[in-house]
Amino acid sequence: MTQVVFSDDARGDPSDARAFYAAIADHLAARFAAEVERAVPLIGEHPSAWTPIGRGLRRVVVRRFPYVLVYREGVAVQRVIAVAHSRRTRYWRSRR
Repeated sequence: MTQVVFSDDARGDPSDARAFYAAIADHLAARFAAEVERAVPLIGEHPSAWTPIGRGLRRVVVRRFPYVLVYREGVAVQRVIAVAHSRRTRYWRSRR
């Protein structure tokens, strides 16, 4: 299993989404956080298994929510560069 780390930019992404869901219902915010946490080890266990999106990047879908974790595939470390809404796919493109 390889290590999965969040870039500085990506660290705030789940909090923003979680705040959105908390405004609707607290249980949705908790469920969203749990699903993001469930997806992280999947990246570390099978980094090459998820959908390639170009330039060494891949994405894994967050179950039950319209979000993806975008990560840069590496040998020893997988770097998550965005936790992005599936319809807002361009804002993170400048992240490294």
